[in-house]
Amino acid sequence: MDERGQAYLEFLAIFPILLLLALFVAVTFWAWWNEGVASVAVHRGTAWAARADGSLERGYQAVREMLEAGLGRSVVAYDGTYTIVNLPPMRITAGYLSRSMNTPLGAVFSIRARAFHRKEQFYGGPPGYFH
Repeated sequence: MDERGQAYLEFLAIFPILLLLALFVAVTFWAWWNEGVASVAVHRGTAWAARADGSLERGYQAVREMLEAGLGRSVVAYDGTYTIVNLPPMRITAGYLSRSMNTPLGAVFSIRARAFHRKEQFYGGPPGYFH
């Protein structure tokens, strides 16, 4: 009995499974990387907007810069997916990002990030609190 081609056939049988596994790991890492970059970007942008002399425009610019630094040219997919707002009654600035991504494997990943920062303002309490 000739067994010269057995290793080759076994390799051909297992190769698609190994390729699919490698692709799954790569796509999962890609989604994990996007989640991390988005989280840091929203945190940084919200912090910039919460500064005493900060503005929402500077916050949006910081988010864009951080996304661009971490994701390169794929940052255009994030345009319009993040929001930064000032909430004066609570004296905070909040940021939110939400994006769904379709992968080559057909899976859908949701990238979400939230951050809030207190406005850098002195608050002495309600009127008449300190005498």
